[in-house]
Amino acid sequence: MYYTGTNGTSHNTVNIATTQTQGTPNTTSHIGESGDCGTALATRTSAGKYGFTLTHRSAYLCFLPRTTNVTETGWVLTAVKVTSDNNIAGNYTLTPTGLTGTGSSNEITLNTGNFDISNAATDQARNASYMVIAPGVHTLTVEYTVKNTNTGNTGTIVKHLDSKDYHANTLYPVTAHLFGEYSDTKYYLWDAIEDMWHNKTPANYSEGLYTAADEPASELPGYAPYWIIGPPLQYTGPDANRIYNYNAPVVPSFTYSHGYGNHFYYATRSAKDCPSVWELAWYYDKGDIRWDGEAAFLFRGKIYHGGAWIKKQSEIAAENSTTVAALKNHDHVYDNLLNPDAGIMSDGVSKTIGQGAPSAAALKKYFFLPALGNYGGAGGGGMSSDPKYKLYHFATEGFYTCSSNYCRVTNIDYCWAFKFNSSKVQIYSLNSFCFGLPLWKAK
Repeated sequence: MYYTGTNGTSHNTVNIATTQTQGTPNTTSHIGESGDCGTALATRTSAGKYGFTLTHRSAYLCFLPRTTNVTETGWVLTAVKVTSDNNIAGNYTLTPTGLTGTGSSNEITLNTGNFDISNAATDQARNASYMVIAPGVHTLTVEYTVKNTNTGNTGTIVKHLDSKDYHANTLYPVTAHLFGEYSDTKYYLWDAIEDMWHNKTPANYSEGLYTAADEPASELPGYAPYWIIGPPLQYTGPDANRIYNYNAPVVPSFTYSHGYGNHFYYATRSAKDCPSVWELAWYYDKGDIRWDGEAAFLFRGKIYHGGAWIKKQSEIAAENSTTVAALKNHDHVYDNLLNPDAGIMSDGVSKTIGQGAPSAAALKKYFFLPALGNYGGAGGGGMSSDPKYKLYHFATEGFYTCSSNYCRVTNIDYCWAFKFNSSKVQIYSLNSFCFGLPLWKAK
């Protein structure tokens, strides 16, 4: 016997729909009209009745989306679009051994009924979404469409699946982390006690815009336009907690001769848990850093795209016959990568960045840093005419602080930062008082 779906019009023709609709999470009542089909051999029982076990001849996907750290309410899944490298929908002929034919479409859209995606862990009951596809070897691209029911803001998140043989009569779970929220990101001058905009009200919250009056002030005669100039001057004004740490201690038992002295200094306040310059060097050299223009993140009500995938320290250590602890310490191999003589606010060391997310199978070996931009602009602080109260290069550049500082010259401090965009990655040299950067932790 043949089963060609709830809307079948021929005894052996099956239509796998290019548009499928599921109104309730974790239900499959819609698959009969979406392309579900099957065959069975009916046998007569001793009671004179016939029994059979249906073998389904389509393949099935179960999408299981999740998000992390999302505090904004109202985010839901409205659709899932799948694009294949070959056809997965259209008309097929049902035979006793399966479907034959080539179909006519490589795209299927599953419309969903605003399924909640606030779960941090996979939650089948909350948002499982089911799609029928033709069996076969396919390389699939999945596009999730989301919406905030409170604001109306929408976004799309694209995920690429590795090639796979999708068998008939089989359900395949497709888990996906759609986005994390970074709305609470704070930007700090190097190792300041408080962030740049502590106790300040933004002029435009969603864009991270403040006013000139909100900038951390130097209040040091003769030193405008700089935010603050370091030792031997001491600053005790009202913005003391927002300026950079100009009294950071010396890294003990370590000297490194360079054009600005022979010491490095380490953070003790907000930046103390950020990677050291030696960790930056390991990431830069062995971290297989990859720009992903499709990776999504949530920032103050909107979905943005862009960031870098970086190999985790545990993977770097294992691949280079060392330990995670050793990555944090000075290694002469990388002296050329962190030489301060590369210049102030220069490219320092830079190289071409890799392109695209790691494969789905390798993704667990990496972590993601979104392109959250910086306060400071092209030059930062008083080194350019860019307004200091504006967020620059958002969603196009990542610029993250480091726990290492290297200079005590002419009352100015210099430090390093980790910088990347769609074309290159850098260990960047900058003035400690010029840029407001987000914090991060080594992973």
